[in-house]
Amino acid sequence: MVSESTILALQSVATVFMAADYFFTETQRGRINSLIQRALAPMNQQVDADVQLHLQTAAQNSASLIVSAVFLLLGWLTVTFLLPAVGGAIGPWLVVLLAFLALGLFAGGMPTLLTAIVGHLVPVVMATSLGLVLKFLIRCPKGSVFGIGFLFLVASFACRWYNL
Repeated sequence: MVSESTILALQSVATVFMAADYFFTETQRGRINSLIQRALAPMNQQVDADVQLHLQTAAQNSASLIVSAVFLLLGWLTVTFLLPAVGGAIGPWLVVLLAFLALGLFAGGMPTLLTAIVGHLVPVVMATSLGLVLKFLIRCPKGSVFGIGFLFLVASFACRWYNL
């Protein structure tokens, strides 16, 4: 539960940043926005480079990812369709062998896919989210200062929705 004072503080900070249009002249706003944009541009370039690196690595490992996905699919098909269909018609030892086959397929495919998910998918999603925020702040039509205030306002709304 987020306290009301925290939400009010976020909204107050958002108000100050979003009202910067009224407190600064056009040249002052331009200088402040260009400073913020120059500070954020290297971070944005690094995020883009990180995303490209993770996507290239995943593309290079695509053969092993496809084989792992096929193993998981075969294991799932074995457990979901094959065992129920033939389980009563074959002996218990064959059911055990099919179950071990399915476990082996899962054990063979899961580590590679989990490594890809944790090592590449999660960082790509997080970097892309950060990249979207940075691009918004750099290209905000009302200016970067207004964009920062808008992000504080969104954070206050997220806190309020969390409390519901």
